[in-house]
Amino acid sequence: DRVRRILADHRDVEGACLPVLQAVQREFGYVPGAALPMIAAALRLSQADVHGVLSFYRDLRREPPARHVVQICQGE
Repeated sequence: DRVRRILADHRDVEGACLPVLQAVQREFGYVPGAALPMIAAALRLSQADVHGVLSFYRDLRREPPARHVVQICQGE
């Protein structure tokens, strides 16, 4: 139900895949694998396309995060 609500909120957003994945992660702390088929169907994308976006962005998680998350900036 929570994923369906997120999808409904982004129904009219062009290029909604990334915003939907980000919203799902905010809701659950990660993007559950069970949500991918629903997201793909709602956005009329293949599951491979959605998985490609999910795996491309390092800030998106496919598993629940650990208790402590350490991030290190590797910029200049």
